[in-house]
Amino acid sequence: MGRIGTEVAKRAIAFGMKVVAYDPYLTEDRAKAVGAEFAPEVDHVYRVADFITVHMPVTKETKEMLNAAAFAKMKPGVKIVNCARGEIISETDLLAALESKKVAGAALDVYAVEPLPVDHPYRKQANLILTPHLGASTEEAQEKCGIEVAEVIAGYLLTGEVRNAVNLPYLDAKTYGQVKPYLPLGEALGKLLAQLTPAGADRLYITYGGNARQLPNIDPVTRAILRGFLSTSNLKDVNNVNVRSVAASIGITVEEKKSDEPVTFNEWVHVQVFSNGKKTDFGGRHVFWFAEQSAHRAAVQPVGGDSRRRHIAAAEQRGQAGHRRPSWHAAGEAQGEHRQHEPGPGHGGRAGADGFKPGQQAAAGGAE
Repeated sequence: MGRIGTEVAKRAIAFGMKVVAYDPYLTEDRAKAVGAEFAPEVDHVYRVADFITVHMPVTKETKEMLNAAAFAKMKPGVKIVNCARGEIISETDLLAALESKKVAGAALDVYAVEPLPVDHPYRKQANLILTPHLGASTEEAQEKCGIEVAEVIAGYLLTGEVRNAVNLPYLDAKTYGQVKPYLPLGEALGKLLAQLTPAGADRLYITYGGNARQLPNIDPVTRAILRGFLSTSNLKDVNNVNVRSVAASIGITVEEKKSDEPVTFNEWVHVQVFSNGKKTDFGGRHVFWFAEQSAHRAAVQPVGGDSRRRHIAAAEQRGQAGHRRPSWHAAGEAQGEHRQHEPGPGHGGRAGADGFKPGQQAAAGGAE
């Protein structure tokens, strides 16, 4: 939901209307911030809306998206407003819906052919309001458009703010400041997972816990993890904008969850990678980052996170038949220090696949 859609939502709410918003790039948190109800799919909007207004460019997906099939899913007597692009509505299907009164009325200022031909059937339709498409055709409007484009680019380069993008969720400067420490952390996590995971990964399951689940927008962090995970592949030109679609194109699905599991540390990000039924876990917090693969378990120094803490690295080879179980070895400034192992996300302090038991000694980190 871009700038115009957001402004329309604000005004509708001011008049006491309930706003239901759908956008494939809209996050639920962003919808709540505007005051709108988040629609998981466009059909939900069709089913519940009394007034439907569209604000989007014309793409392969949006061309004639308001057609006979869409009108059939709408409430009887729905009203349609299109001030975006004429090609978004099938003109023939709209005329039929207006004639049948399925659509009680419509208001348009954009058309598939502009200016609207003198003999166009729209001109004879009594329940249709038409105005010329002149909004951006004045000298003043063109100057304002140029200034706004410059402001949007400057905002992204200077503060990381993403505004009015058609292929990336909205991200204001304040939210970017909150998620920024997690971005290098997520990318490094993804790169490490790519090296530990068997070939043929088909699913990433990312869990945000502790303070991390309070982030107003986790999408940038997920994209950073994905970008790191795909960076070791042969894929070319993978970037922050296309990384989700690139992952989908090679059969990788991404699931995200905010967990309210009680934890004894500030925040954590836990990633599971599934590859042909096999699972690789990697979880993170401020003190330790753990990786598990086969019979190996490691804690490695992360990049990002809380820069006020100093981290160490440690590694353990799990005991196997014929091999002595080595002890933990600390590395870094806190060499030789130890602390009791704290249960990581999903482990609950029980002995199991991670090989730890409550109270087992582990190398210390987070020295102040």
